[in-house]
Amino acid sequence: MINNRNRILLIIVLILVINMISSNRVLAIGEIAVGMNVGITYDPNHLEDEINKYNIVMETYKESNPGSRVSTIDIPYSPLLGFNFRYQFNYLLFRLGCHLAKPVYTEGSITPLGGVKNKIRVTTYQNSYPLSIGFILPLKERTYFFMGVGLAYNQAYVKINQSVPSQSSSLFSGAGLSTNRRDRYTQDFAGYHLIFGAEVPINKRFTVSTEWIHQEGRSYPLNNGGIDESGNEIILPRRTINVEGDFILFGVNYYIKI
Repeated sequence: MINNRNRILLIIVLILVINMISSNRVLAIGEIAVGMNVGITYDPNHLEDEINKYNIVMETYKESNPGSRVSTIDIPYSPLLGFNFRYQFNYLLFRLGCHLAKPVYTEGSITPLGGVKNKIRVTTYQNSYPLSIGFILPLKERTYFFMGVGLAYNQAYVKINQSVPSQSSSLFSGAGLSTNRRDRYTQDFAGYHLIFGAEVPINKRFTVSTEWIHQEGRSYPLNNGGIDESGNEIILPRRTINVEGDFILFGVNYYIKI
């Protein structure tokens, strides 16, 4: 379902497209470019709500049990590495790209008074391969804004490890959180995205660009590939992976002579 923010973005795209169609300027036909991007994203695979639940339970326990020690879990940022291949035909842009969220982890712990530390580590990565069709708003040769929409193929992975879950099982289970030694979920699935960007030339062959991609997508409920504290394999609890997020990318592009 398209939310209000995305409706506004689509309306902006339509207004700019109408403006371009009414323009008398003509771009060069048939340009091909390849590019490399780096960037950053916040909270890949949308784990903030779950991490906050662990933190609230731990902080509440610490306040009620003087002498216990707690280290809360940070919401992760992730660096990105990306590549793209583009074909431009007049005002049309066809783009095949990828952005790889480097595997990242964040961790915290809870140590009851006189007990053993339970270390909680959350590990996640996400690879996305967006295929976009868009429009170009030219300013001058190879200096333009671009915007588009399309589908994306997503690969997502989430793992939550606990070193001594029995130390915290009564706390976390009461909050509806996992008390397994390991919970692991991974899946490939489709989604969609919006892309906006700008590009300026360095010379006849090279340009620099900046891009913003908003991505939506959610897996169906996945079996757990984890283990309990005794080492037994488990399939519950099931969960979905949500890849909704925003990505900021900066790139260098090379135009291929054809």
